[in-house]
Amino acid sequence: MEYYESLSGDKGEERENEFYRLVTSFDHSITQSSGAVGNDSLPFGIEYRSASIMRELNTGYADQSVEVAFGGDTKVPEGFELCNGCGVAVLPGKSRSDIKHRRSCPGRRLTESLQREGKSGTGYQWERVWLYRELRSEAIRLLLPDVETADLDTLEASIYLGMRLRFQGDPAHLLVKPQIIPDHNDGVTRNYLVLMDAVPGGTGFLKALYQQTDNQNRMGEGIVEILTLAKNALETCDCRRLQQTDDDTDGCYRCIRTYHMQHRAKNISRERGILLLGDLINAADNRVVKDALDEIKVDALFGSVLEKRFVDRLRQWIEDQKGQWHESLINGKRGFRFVIGKPERSWELELQPQLGSAQGVSIACQPDFMLRSDDSNIKPIAIFTDGFEFHVEPEKSECRLTDDVQKRRSILESGRYLVWSITWNDLADADAEDAKLSFLHKPVVDNVLKIHAVNTLKAASKPVPDVSTVTSNAWEQFISYLNCPVEDSWRVLAESAAGVFLGSFALQGKGVELDKLLDSVGTWRSGDSPVPINKETGDWLWLSRISLSEDVLAYALAEELSGGKYERLRIDLRLDDSHAERQKVKTYSLRWRQFLAMLNFFQFANNYSVFTTTEVIDGTAPEIVIDLGAGLSADWVEILEETASSLEPLVRAMASAKCTVPQVEYYSNDVPDDAFAEMAWVSDDKNIVLLIGDQTSFANKWAEAGFKVFTDNDIHALGINAVVDQLPKV
Repeated sequence: MEYYESLSGDKGEERENEFYRLVTSFDHSITQSSGAVGNDSLPFGIEYRSASIMRELNTGYADQSVEVAFGGDTKVPEGFELCNGCGVAVLPGKSRSDIKHRRSCPGRRLTESLQREGKSGTGYQWERVWLYRELRSEAIRLLLPDVETADLDTLEASIYLGMRLRFQGDPAHLLVKPQIIPDHNDGVTRNYLVLMDAVPGGTGFLKALYQQTDNQNRMGEGIVEILTLAKNALETCDCRRLQQTDDDTDGCYRCIRTYHMQHRAKNISRERGILLLGDLINAADNRVVKDALDEIKVDALFGSVLEKRFVDRLRQWIEDQKGQWHESLINGKRGFRFVIGKPERSWELELQPQLGSAQGVSIACQPDFMLRSDDSNIKPIAIFTDGFEFHVEPEKSECRLTDDVQKRRSILESGRYLVWSITWNDLADADAEDAKLSFLHKPVVDNVLKIHAVNTLKAASKPVPDVSTVTSNAWEQFISYLNCPVEDSWRVLAESAAGVFLGSFALQGKGVELDKLLDSVGTWRSGDSPVPINKETGDWLWLSRISLSEDVLAYALAEELSGGKYERLRIDLRLDDSHAERQKVKTYSLRWRQFLAMLNFFQFANNYSVFTTTEVIDGTAPEIVIDLGAGLSADWVEILEETASSLEPLVRAMASAKCTVPQVEYYSNDVPDDAFAEMAWVSDDKNIVLLIGDQTSFANKWAEAGFKVFTDNDIHALGINAVVDQLPKV
């Protein structure tokens, strides 16, 4: 062998850290449990096994794209790309041509030979590989309650901290790895942390930890001690004294943070660690002997990790506000009660309630939570926590969105409940970019809500919700409602957001006729953008440029809007759930969150509707509601109902001018039997009729009988006002 063939390509004096994508699995079936203790109520358990096998795959660099499905929802890179001749790997962000092969590489020799001969081509051969290792050693398994990925990382870092304190040094030979196992029999997921000795066969450290007993002679006290040491260190660390400043990092390298876990630093939290460790230590205080951890039944309190995240976030907020929080039985099931606010209100949070005909809900459904207050003036809130992939299903031609909307609409139509929808991103940390959300145009928030609506509420001596949070993401909206659960105040905000700008257009004399309003609303409902109102005049106004996504459309009678009356203001919310839109994942995720936040907000308006474009296409969407009787007396409402809809502008003009109420479908003995007038004014002084459509063919007969005749052509030719001027007045 030549000298250069024995050389390594690594000439560095120090090791360089690289981050890789690892897939770890455990096989605990090679031996039986050597002992276990646990608590069924949390659940929590500790188990020692004298031998377990850890199998670990290194599937590639952490920043490589993930393209290979690897069981469940896991995806991994295609692996390391290696030269088959010398083993050199292609680095991330580099191409094969950037790689410097070893001098002993047969591919390099062949390639150089081809180049000397002036030939094209290459002699290198490449292949993709994953790196595999297997370790058989002693292990301790900790059974955990429902946890998130971030919780696992925080607990892992906490246990490393506890072991450093217990062993008074770095226990480098001990590994801490998460293990997640679906339990298909019970339909739940079992979460574990596995402590494993990195020395094959084990060193006895873990056995000694498990066999340490407490004053009741219960095994597992060594693990409890590690948890207790970690919790005490987190609570007393100097970095916690900075909690009230902006520089708090929620942990430091003296406590929970470690260099070997720095790539997961965003998931690791000192305060979260204190809370989690406290729960585990309390559960361990009530542990009993088990044959194995499989004996402990995992009764999933939550249907999803998102539901747990919502409860954890709510609990944390309640405690930050110095409120009271405790677990309780609600309708025979585990739930939560809390007290918060000024004045104080008591709330109960029921998990997985059932709604149906008995509750006045036409479509049977199961919200994730039902929140009730001890104040009878506050409606219960059906809360839904929605994940984007599960509900939107961007890769499929059909999705759950229409079903979601129909169920929530049926709950609202019962008149007994409010509905609140919250997504994963809404529950992210407040300063996280993913959590931020706006759904209304800035002038609507700054000029209409923060000034006009707030002044309206103050003038009426009504509580004022925090506009900044009311118009933010769904979680901020929810907290704002808990602080100010007054429906009338929220109604003023919702109707002002939609009505104030419409009112300003009405004062400018803008408007459209009913037929154009119906065309515009129909166009918008199908998912398109209607042509804005320009210099047209008419009795109706509509506006879709209220929200950033233009998924809200409001319309009403211009006369009422100009007077600041919003009782008959209609507010419609739509969601375009077509596959073409849903495939635009990045933009649609934002649009979907905005839609749900708008439903949270506009549900307080007097007249609102919500639907998807799929419902419009299928003909199952709520009908367009046009209140033709808006602003009219009962007599004129009856005239509107009995005459052709095309005469609606004329009828309104007659009512406004205080005309005498006409007779509808009028017959005269002086005119042939098959002729009648749409409307007629008959008196001793003057007889007038209005003819439309086929009725106009008898115009001469009516004139010969002494009637002054107006036709629909006269209305178009002379104008509505000219006709109204000639009609009798009260």
